[in-house]
Amino acid sequence: MVYSPLPKYDGIITSINDLKEALHWVESLGPVPQISKGPHSVGTTLETLLGHDLDSLPLRDFPECELKAQRGYTSSMVTLFTKTPTWNKEGGWSARKVLETFGYEDKKGHRKAMRINLYDTEFHGMVLVPTVNGIAVTVASTGEIIGEWFTEVFKQKFEDKVDNIVYVQADVVVENGVELFHYTSAQHCIVKSDLNANDIFDEIANGNLALEWRMFLCEDHEHCWNEGRKAGMVRDHGPGIRCDREKLKNIYDISKLM
Repeated sequence: MVYSPLPKYDGIITSINDLKEALHWVESLGPVPQISKGPHSVGTTLETLLGHDLDSLPLRDFPECELKAQRGYTSSMVTLFTKTPTWNKEGGWSARKVLETFGYEDKKGHRKAMRINLYDTEFHGMVLVPTVNGIAVTVASTGEIIGEWFTEVFKQKFEDKVDNIVYVQADVVVENGVELFHYTSAQHCIVKSDLNANDIFDEIANGNLALEWRMFLCEDHEHCWNEGRKAGMVRDHGPGIRCDREKLKNIYDISKLM
């Protein structure tokens, strides 16, 4: 649902300095109406203002960086990237089996849902453990491996997507049920030179990063009808590597852009 046509930045963005100039232009606009409903509208509205095509391809938003935007008041973590583990197929593990084994009923009426962080200590029947190849999620009571994230995959994800991000925050007001975003803060975040993919388990254990399941089994009810999903389908947003915005400084070297 589009509420209003938005102005678009007419400059070319090929560097961080170009993006800095463009963000100051966005700031000068003051509050602008959201272009859609939902938690991601703060990002899609900003990308639209910057003239960036909206897509979900696993590529950088701009040549030198990835753009992340949040509402200023939010307590939500920043999602750096998503990656499904390599499932233990010999054990029959998949997203569906995880939901059927450990899932719980959520507030939207999905009887088998899972939106929890995974830890290096037992939680909800599972536990993260370091392996020779990376990090595995296991059944806490038996030690059986459910799935594994390989160090080289994490390394590639950081290098391809989030070693260099620009984190933007917006002040929010609501008028007639429509959110207006005023983008007032931007930070340039470059991953610390001494952080490598082998450190991810330690960063999770230290609370600087989180690894989160985000999935549910669809039901024959309105929420799933509205999304065009049939009962019994697995809706998997992909396990997310996320960071509390107050802890970005533990992962990144940060400089202010505006």
